[in-house]
Amino acid sequence: MICRLLPSRAMAREPRAAPRGVRPSAPARAGTCVGNRRGSAAVEFGLLLPLYLAAAIGVVEIGWQLTIASALDRGTLRASRFGMTGQPTAPGAPAAVGCRSQGIPWMITRASADILRPERLTVTLGAFSSPSRMGDPPVAGPGAGGQVVTYTVTYRQPFLTGAWVNLVGGPTEIVHRSTIIVRNEAFANATC
Repeated sequence: MICRLLPSRAMAREPRAAPRGVRPSAPARAGTCVGNRRGSAAVEFGLLLPLYLAAAIGVVEIGWQLTIASALDRGTLRASRFGMTGQPTAPGAPAAVGCRSQGIPWMITRASADILRPERLTVTLGAFSSPSRMGDPPVAGPGAGGQVVTYTVTYRQPFLTGAWVNLVGGPTEIVHRSTIIVRNEAFANATC
Protein backbone atom coordinates (compact mmCIF):
# COMPACT_ATOMS: atom_id res chain seq x y z
CA MET A 1 0.00 0.00 0.00
CA ILE A 2 1.40 3.36 -0.94
CA CYS A 3 0.57 6.46 1.09
CA ARG A 4 1.16 9.87 -0.43
CA LEU A 5 0.82 13.18 1.18
CA LEU A 6 -1.64 15.03 -1.02
CA PRO A 7 -3.12 18.39 -0.33
CA SER A 8 -6.73 18.26 0.71
CA ARG A 9 -9.47 20.42 -0.70
CA ALA A 10 -9.49 22.46 2.43
CA MET A 11 -5.87 23.37 1.86
CA ALA A 12 -6.42 24.26 -1.78
CA ARG A 13 -9.04 26.89 -0.98
CA GLU A 14 -8.37 30.23 0.43
CA PRO A 15 -8.67 30.09 4.17
CA ARG A 16 -11.67 31.93 5.54
CA ALA A 17 -11.33 34.13 8.49
CA ALA A 18 -12.43 32.36 11.64
CA PRO A 19 -14.99 34.05 13.82
CA ARG A 20 -13.65 35.90 16.75
CA GLY A 21 -12.57 33.63 19.64
CA VAL A 22 -12.56 30.41 17.52
CA ARG A 23 -9.32 28.82 16.44
CA PRO A 24 -9.12 27.77 12.83
CA SER A 25 -9.37 23.97 12.38
CA ALA A 26 -6.77 21.75 10.77
CA PRO A 27 -7.43 20.58 7.23
CA ALA A 28 -9.90 17.72 7.01
CA ARG A 29 -7.40 15.41 5.34
CA ALA A 30 -3.71 16.04 5.40
CA GLY A 31 -3.03 13.08 3.12
CA THR A 32 -4.59 10.06 1.55
CA CYS A 33 -3.55 6.46 1.10
CA VAL A 34 -3.62 5.15 -2.40
CA GLY A 35 -3.57 1.39 -2.88
CA ASN A 36 -5.52 -1.80 -2.88
CA ARG A 37 -7.49 -2.51 0.34
CA ARG A 38 -9.12 -5.69 -0.94
CA GLY A 39 -8.76 -8.63 1.43
CA SER A 40 -8.14 -6.56 4.55
CA ALA A 41 -11.36 -7.83 6.14
CA ALA A 42 -10.24 -11.43 5.56
CA VAL A 43 -6.86 -10.72 7.18
CA GLU A 44 -8.52 -9.09 10.18
CA PHE A 45 -10.93 -12.02 10.48
CA GLY A 46 -8.04 -14.48 10.33
CA LEU A 47 -6.19 -12.63 13.07
CA LEU A 48 -9.19 -12.45 15.40
CA LEU A 49 -10.66 -15.91 14.73
CA PRO A 50 -8.37 -17.77 17.20
CA LEU A 51 -9.35 -15.36 19.97
CA TYR A 52 -13.07 -15.79 19.26
CA LEU A 53 -12.73 -19.57 19.12
CA ALA A 54 -10.74 -19.68 22.37
CA ALA A 55 -13.41 -17.58 24.09
CA ALA A 56 -16.25 -19.73 22.75
CA ILE A 57 -14.54 -23.00 23.72
CA GLY A 58 -13.73 -21.59 27.15
CA VAL A 59 -17.37 -20.65 27.76
CA VAL A 60 -18.54 -24.15 26.75
CA GLU A 61 -15.89 -25.78 28.96
CA ILE A 62 -16.77 -23.66 31.99
CA GLY A 63 -20.47 -24.35 31.47
CA TRP A 64 -19.88 -28.10 31.30
CA GLN A 65 -17.70 -28.14 34.43
CA LEU A 66 -20.33 -26.12 36.32
CA THR A 67 -22.97 -28.62 35.20
CA ILE A 68 -20.85 -31.48 36.54
CA ALA A 69 -20.33 -29.68 39.87
CA SER A 70 -24.06 -29.02 40.19
CA ALA A 71 -24.94 -32.63 39.33
CA LEU A 72 -22.42 -33.87 41.90
CA ASP A 73 -23.88 -31.63 44.63
CA ARG A 74 -27.42 -32.76 43.80
CA GLY A 75 -26.42 -36.43 43.73
CA THR A 76 -24.57 -36.16 47.04
CA LEU A 77 -27.58 -34.54 48.65
CA ARG A 78 -29.95 -37.23 47.34
CA ALA A 79 -27.60 -40.04 48.38
CA SER A 80 -27.15 -38.64 51.88
CA ARG A 81 -30.91 -38.34 52.29
CA PHE A 82 -31.22 -42.00 51.26
CA GLY A 83 -28.33 -43.12 53.46
CA MET A 84 -29.63 -41.45 56.61
CA THR A 85 -32.90 -43.41 56.46
CA GLY A 86 -31.21 -46.75 57.00
CA GLN A 87 -33.07 -48.48 54.17
CA PRO A 88 -31.11 -51.54 53.01
CA THR A 89 -31.64 -50.88 49.29
CA ALA A 90 -32.41 -47.83 47.21
CA PRO A 91 -35.85 -47.71 45.62
CA GLY A 92 -35.60 -48.70 41.95
CA ALA A 93 -32.03 -49.98 42.30
CA PRO A 94 -30.95 -52.97 40.18
CA ALA A 95 -30.51 -56.35 41.84
CA ALA A 96 -26.70 -55.93 41.84
CA VAL A 97 -27.07 -53.09 44.36
CA GLY A 98 -27.72 -55.20 47.43
CA CYS A 99 -27.01 -52.96 50.41
CA ARG A 100 -26.97 -49.35 51.52
CA SER A 101 -23.25 -48.70 50.95
CA GLN A 102 -23.60 -49.93 47.34
CA GLY A 103 -26.80 -47.94 46.85
CA ILE A 104 -25.18 -44.61 47.73
CA PRO A 105 -22.89 -44.41 44.63
CA TRP A 106 -25.73 -45.72 42.47
CA MET A 107 -28.04 -43.02 43.87
CA ILE A 108 -25.48 -40.29 43.09
CA THR A 109 -25.17 -41.27 39.43
CA ARG A 110 -28.91 -41.79 39.12
CA ALA A 111 -29.74 -38.37 40.65
CA SER A 112 -27.50 -36.69 38.08
CA ALA A 113 -29.61 -38.08 35.20
CA ASP A 114 -26.64 -40.33 34.40
CA ILE A 115 -24.35 -37.38 33.57
CA LEU A 116 -21.86 -38.67 36.15
CA ARG A 117 -20.07 -41.89 35.31
CA PRO A 118 -19.63 -44.39 38.15
CA GLU A 119 -16.01 -45.24 37.23
CA ARG A 120 -14.95 -41.62 37.89
CA LEU A 121 -16.77 -41.43 41.22
CA THR A 122 -15.19 -42.00 44.65
CA VAL A 123 -17.43 -42.05 47.72
CA THR A 124 -15.92 -41.88 51.21
CA LEU A 125 -18.20 -42.36 54.20
CA GLY A 126 -17.13 -41.75 57.77
CA ALA A 127 -19.35 -42.30 60.81
CA PHE A 128 -19.03 -40.66 64.24
CA SER A 129 -20.92 -41.69 67.35
CA SER A 130 -21.96 -38.08 68.11
CA PRO A 131 -21.26 -34.54 66.88
CA SER A 132 -18.86 -33.99 69.79
CA ARG A 133 -16.72 -36.89 68.50
CA MET A 134 -16.17 -35.41 65.04
CA GLY A 135 -12.56 -34.60 65.90
CA ASP A 136 -11.80 -38.30 66.33
CA PRO A 137 -10.99 -40.57 63.38
CA PRO A 138 -14.24 -41.74 61.75
CA VAL A 139 -15.41 -45.31 61.34
CA ALA A 140 -15.63 -46.14 57.64
CA GLY A 141 -19.12 -46.82 56.33
CA PRO A 142 -22.62 -45.36 56.29
CA GLY A 143 -22.99 -45.63 60.06
CA ALA A 144 -25.68 -46.98 62.35
CA GLY A 145 -28.86 -45.33 63.56
CA GLY A 146 -28.34 -41.99 65.31
CA GLN A 147 -24.70 -41.58 64.19
CA VAL A 148 -23.28 -38.55 62.40
CA VAL A 149 -21.98 -39.42 58.94
CA THR A 150 -19.82 -37.42 56.53
CA TYR A 151 -20.30 -38.04 52.82
CA THR A 152 -17.29 -36.94 50.80
CA VAL A 153 -17.77 -37.52 47.09
CA THR A 154 -14.98 -36.92 44.57
CA TYR A 155 -15.50 -36.90 40.82
CA ARG A 156 -12.76 -36.63 38.19
CA GLN A 157 -14.02 -34.94 35.03
CA PRO A 158 -11.65 -34.72 32.03
CA PHE A 159 -11.68 -31.51 30.03
CA LEU A 160 -13.84 -31.49 26.91
CA THR A 161 -10.90 -29.85 25.16
CA GLY A 162 -8.20 -32.04 26.68
CA ALA A 163 -5.93 -31.95 23.62
CA TRP A 164 -5.63 -28.16 23.80
CA VAL A 165 -4.93 -28.20 27.52
CA ASN A 166 -2.20 -30.82 27.01
CA LEU A 167 -0.48 -28.55 24.48
CA VAL A 168 0.08 -25.89 27.13
CA GLY A 169 1.04 -28.45 29.78
CA GLY A 170 -2.04 -28.09 31.97
CA PRO A 171 -3.92 -30.77 33.89
CA THR A 172 -6.05 -33.26 31.99
CA GLU A 173 -9.00 -33.20 34.39
CA ILE A 174 -10.75 -31.22 37.09
CA VAL A 175 -11.44 -32.84 40.43
CA HIS A 176 -14.87 -31.91 41.79
CA ARG A 177 -15.58 -32.54 45.46
CA SER A 178 -18.81 -32.43 47.45
CA THR A 179 -19.15 -32.98 51.21
CA ILE A 180 -22.28 -33.29 53.35
CA ILE A 181 -22.62 -34.09 57.04
CA VAL A 182 -25.88 -35.70 58.19
CA ARG A 183 -27.23 -37.39 61.27
CA ASN A 184 -28.74 -40.80 60.63
CA GLU A 185 -32.30 -41.41 61.70
CA ALA A 186 -32.83 -43.81 64.58
CA PHE A 187 -33.03 -47.16 62.81
CA ALA A 188 -32.20 -50.70 63.78
CA ASN A 189 -30.91 -51.99 60.40
CA ALA A 190 -27.45 -53.48 60.30
CA THR A 191 -24.89 -51.48 58.32
CA CYS A 192 -23.40 -53.02 55.23
